[in-house]
Amino acid sequence: MTTPYSLTQRAAILISEYIEAMCWDRTPADAIDQARAHWQSGHQLHAGCILYEHVPRELRPVWAASVLAAACRHIPMVTEIEAVLAFARNPNEWGDGAESKCAEAHGFFDAVRALTLQCENRNRLYKSILVLAENVAKVTYNAYGYPAPFDHEAGWRIAQNLSCVVAAVNDAEFAAEAWSILSSKEYVRLTAPVVCNPHCKCNALYRTDGYGALFKVVAAQRAEADEAT
Repeated sequence: MTTPYSLTQRAAILISEYIEAMCWDRTPADAIDQARAHWQSGHQLHAGCILYEHVPRELRPVWAASVLAAACRHIPMVTEIEAVLAFARNPNEWGDGAESKCAEAHGFFDAVRALTLQCENRNRLYKSILVLAENVAKVTYNAYGYPAPFDHEAGWRIAQNLSCVVAAVNDAEFAAEAWSILSSKEYVRLTAPVVCNPHCKCNALYRTDGYGALFKVVAAQRAEADEAT
């Protein structure tokens, strides 16, 4: 009997099926077009990977925060999410990656995660925004250079999380706005890959085997995490 794949294993398998290597011989505009095609066909994780990897590391927090801020207009603001937005928008205060601030920086994610675990599944919109806020906190923590970074693919999931918010809101105007913010040329502009965090285990692969190998490492890491839980 075949053992069913976990959610994170399935996500990693989809990544490896859709992308064997990231193409850097095209313009950021081409990358946006490619991401849009996958977004429209329901492959949001693939779209998110393309967009996130084309955002400069120093812009990833504010890019992610812009997505979260748009989503939050559809719920009453909560303190923990507001704190994540402030974390992402204040690199002068948080962006030095100092070990002395590590626990406090990690705490922005922890606070939102506690809300997510308490949230009832029937509150679809609120829970989707909480999960989005979790990944915004992860992306920001990683981009600021703190040690013991979160999972590399947290940034890829921003698009996936946003698509869940779009589905819950169920409004065509917001759907168009959401894609416009997610794929803004103000942020999606890299022409060569960059690392997500100085301590990320995937860093060496940017210089050697490329993204095909990176996806295999991420898949293995997520599978190990599943086995440990």
